[in-house]
Amino acid sequence: MIRYRWEAALNRVHGPCVVAEIGVWRGQMSAKLLEGNPELRLIAVDWWQAPPPGHSYFDGSIKIARMSNEQLEQAYQEALERLKPFGDRVQIIRAESGEAAKLIEDESLHLVFLDGD
Repeated sequence: MIRYRWEAALNRVHGPCVVAEIGVWRGQMSAKLLEGNPELRLIAVDWWQAPPPGHSYFDGSIKIARMSNEQLEQAYQEALERLKPFGDRVQIIRAESGEAAKLIEDESLHLVFLDGD
């Protein structure tokens, strides 16, 4: 039985693989993925920035969308610290997902885990 989202993700990729996680927040899921597969390379994408007024992110009930830039910067710093032990196995892209997608080579990913905008 799968109890956690990271377990479900790891069940879909084995051996050497490249995974993108969209919506990293404090990096807990990212760390679990990297710990669970020592051959996994992770592209961690998050904006870690308060959206401007009127942005579509405000339309939902997402608590993170209403946090200050200071709170989001703290989450970013936590993610950096949490992911530091994984060295070059993780690439952090601090951008909106649409902009980050332009930086990733087509057909280079084995799995994309969407947990953000």
